[in-house]
Amino acid sequence: MNAFTRVLAVGALALVANSSVAQAESMLFMDNFIGHGMGELYTGPTSGDSIAPFTTYSSRNDGRVRLYGGGLLMDVDANGRYNLNEADLVLNLEDWENIRVTFNHRSYNDEVHGFAVDEDRVGGSGDQNAGQLNPFVDHSNADGVAVSVDGENFVPIWTPSAGESNSNWYGVEISSVDAAIAQALNLAGGNGSLSTVTFRLQQYDDYSKTTDGRGWDWVTIYGTEKPSGAPGVVPEPSSFVLLGIGAMGLVGYGWRRRKTRKAA
Repeated sequence: MNAFTRVLAVGALALVANSSVAQAESMLFMDNFIGHGMGELYTGPTSGDSIAPFTTYSSRNDGRVRLYGGGLLMDVDANGRYNLNEADLVLNLEDWENIRVTFNHRSYNDEVHGFAVDEDRVGGSGDQNAGQLNPFVDHSNADGVAVSVDGENFVPIWTPSAGESNSNWYGVEISSVDAAIAQALNLAGGNGSLSTVTFRLQQYDDYSKTTDGRGWDWVTIYGTEKPSGAPGVVPEPSSFVLLGIGAMGLVGYGWRRRKTRKAA
């Protein structure tokens, strides 16, 4: 192996040694609302039916966020009065990345209300701004899931499609949550923290199940652990230039030594 090849081999080994090793995905949180929660960050009950560790909110006294059929049901108990229901989960994600969320969901003929720009609009029959995912402050009259890092500025990550099933449970997977969390940090303007990431499930409408309402079950959050210590550093282009110059110098030095010996 000549000098040039040896230097490149050493450089390659250094890059491999410094690179971060890919981490395996872990279940951070899972709750099916019948006391069988688990995961690295699960802090809820270990037996018995419970909404905890979720905290709930309803914009009217007749709003309902309750356990029903082994899952979490959101609707109202006084028909004809629009209401926003929410269930918030707060997790510490300082040590985690590549966040992925899955859950089972069901609509009980609930009209879809997307995250529109006008948060105070009143819904009505049919789909309302379905598919829109606009950030909001505090509350938005919408159906779906949003994240926040300060409990105030929220970035939606999912809303039902206009053609969702109204007769069966279906699975949902959201795999691009890191970007939304980064956006939420930006919106928080320095007041947010990865130690207080809020995941919000929400429903908005004016009739009880089965004319309106939404069900949630098997809410699960995955992530990979951030590498410990300093992350691997990939040399800048200038580093490669210096590496090449050093290799060329060694090759030149070897050539001069051989020439000197021949002359002797």
